[in-house]
Amino acid sequence: MADPEQVVELMERLDQCFRQMIDQQQQKALKIAQRFRPNVTDDDLMDPHSIPEVSRRPEYSYEDGMANGLVAAHVAFVREAREYLTHLEENSDKESDSKA
Repeated sequence: MADPEQVVELMERLDQCFRQMIDQQQQKALKIAQRFRPNVTDDDLMDPHSIPEVSRRPEYSYEDGMANGLVAAHVAFVREAREYLTHLEENSDKESDSKA
């Protein structure tokens, strides 16, 4: 059986990796958006469709889509990680009860 502490450490490292990749991708999308509208901010890009000179650009749409895909993958990872950890804890409790 997997060592729960090592599993938690691995999941935390993967979580941090996802966060870094998402941040890098969002920064890449922001830099592209700023080529078309120099004063655009992260907050402005929460609704990029309100900025047609940015949202209509295929290169921005692609990079923004990549960032959104990473966010979706991160959410799925976190959900699965929590379910797995819950499963490990339940099995650990059952093993403790059977040894008592």
